[in-house]
Amino acid sequence: MTYCKITFNAVFLFCILYLCSCAGFKYSNESYDNSNKKNIGILKPISLISTIGEKNNMIYDSTLSSQTTDQLFSNTAEMTGTDKVPTHIEIDVNTQKIIYQEIFSLGEKLNHAKSKKQKQVVAGNYVISETIYKVFTEHNIDQLIISYHKGFTRTKSNYRSQSWKGLGVGLLTLGAYIPTPIKANSLIYTWVLDKNQKSVVFSNMSLKEIEPTNSTAFTKQICELYLNFYTTQTPQGICYHR
Repeated sequence: MTYCKITFNAVFLFCILYLCSCAGFKYSNESYDNSNKKNIGILKPISLISTIGEKNNMIYDSTLSSQTTDQLFSNTAEMTGTDKVPTHIEIDVNTQKIIYQEIFSLGEKLNHAKSKKQKQVVAGNYVISETIYKVFTEHNIDQLIISYHKGFTRTKSNYRSQSWKGLGVGLLTLGAYIPTPIKANSLIYTWVLDKNQKSVVFSNMSLKEIEPTNSTAFTKQICELYLNFYTTQTPQGICYHR
């Protein structure tokens, strides 16, 4: 397993901290017809997975991040439900930075919108940049899916030691307060852009206390992320693509 420290781009860090604090991230263009099968492109997702281990430090794990990046792409492609496999799009680092800065700025504005009508106004005023439009034309796609994933897990020894510390606090407070460490979490943001609309037609976020490397749980999280756009759910809670 490979470990290395990571330095977050200041813009990414600000946007993620901001968006995590907001609940109204979801947006869907209700007049948008998504029933026709389209040529879909999926921008290679950014997935940042960290491991909390010795000394309770959070360290970026490049191996786990690579694994979740691949699964995020394959599961997203599956959820679109199209007969034609979506195009896997890779771009250079500078273009990637420009696109994510643009899309995080949009997410911030959508979060500021307090009502569905205000969100529609924000989305209606947003027009994709030439940089993003070029991705559409170069890859001959109608829809572009952009995702950002961040999560963490703990080593068994770390979780055990933090749990014992919580029990110690519980004893000192006579059970009034027993802190329980979060073992893991997985946070996903997604945006779907349309070439003809030249705008966003869907966005959503999902934060769950699951192991980001748990394939079954991660697949379910991704499926639920696209509910009522690419996917649907049975009364029993089984999620699947349309």
